[in-house]
Amino acid sequence: MNTSYLEKHHFGYRWYDQYNKTPAFEFGFGMSYTKFEYSNLKVYKGGVYFEVKNVGKKMGSEVAQVYLSVPETENFKGGYRSPKNLAAFTKLKDMKPGEVRKVELVMQKKSFSYWSV
Repeated sequence: MNTSYLEKHHFGYRWYDQYNKTPAFEFGFGMSYTKFEYSNLKVYKGGVYFEVKNVGKKMGSEVAQVYLSVPETENFKGGYRSPKNLAAFTKLKDMKPGEVRKVELVMQKKSFSYWSV
């Protein structure tokens, strides 16, 4: 029996990004009863720094995520690659209202490369 995977590597969030679709419920929807604010972003070679503040009225946790995208090339165009890929993330657990945490996310070197003939 042959199986054909027509979506290629466009599955999960990649499929939604590739076809510019908005999911009915985003990742983590309804999981928190508070709100978070990101600020003071600093990008450096291989990573990012930023701050996350719980601006809501309840304690909560947040998953901070960094996505990277790769350029289209002559050999890989027309949606061959996903528009963006998850490169790094961390969970900030049990942040109290008003609490600010500094975050550094370091991407692996391979996150900045792609295979090409």
